[in-house]
Amino acid sequence: MPTYREAYRRSIEEPEAFWAEQARRIHWQTPFEQVLDASQPPFARWFIGGQTNLYHNAVDRHLATRATGRARCIYRRKRASNAVIRTPSCTRK
Repeated sequence: MPTYREAYRRSIEEPEAFWAEQARRIHWQTPFEQVLDASQPPFARWFIGGQTNLYHNAVDRHLATRATGRARCIYRRKRASNAVIRTPSCTRK
């Protein structure tokens, strides 16, 4: 695993390769065809043609891992100390 400095350097020197590698770490419902479209500066479009589901990547894909049974949502109430919800859907009951 690269150090922070190595990862940062690579993100600056080889941004398309770096971000393509990072993007492969998540699930894509439709894989992207192109990493970066910088044809209209200063505007850039990333992961052209790709479609992903952020909720799936943040929550659902972890349900099948060893994290099952652990807290899935942690939140702070306004008038209480930290509370942990341990339900799969992260809803209050």
